Amino acid sequence: MTIFSPPAKAADFYTQVRNTSGKAMYFGFLPPHGMRLAVNEEVTIFGDLLARLQGADGRKLRAFNAAVDSGKIKVIYTSKVYTKDASTKAVKTITTSGGAVALADPASGAYTVP
Repeated sequence: MTIFSPPAKAADFYTQVRNTSGKAMYFGFLPPHGMRLAVNEEVTIFGDLLARLQGADGRKLRAFNAAVDSGKIKVIYTSKVYTKDASTKAVKTITTSGGAVALADPASGAYTVP
């Protein structure tokens, strides 16, 4: 059995959010134990924020959804999705280009996997 670890760049695995509430606020759902953000302050968090907010009672995810829906916080970017083309075996990331969804080479460069 071959175990494959794709050559990725660390920047591909972060989420960035911005406090857009108009005032300094404490966001209890931001890992690891909540964060106070100044007006328009951005914070970068390792990993996919939505995956990190999954919990037994869903409280943090509901708080995040409420903050996004009310305009108090904006997601600037989230960790990239890697996908493999079944026929070419090329690994790509999903991105946007010119307002359209597109595929791109990972930050580490083009590669294929078995």
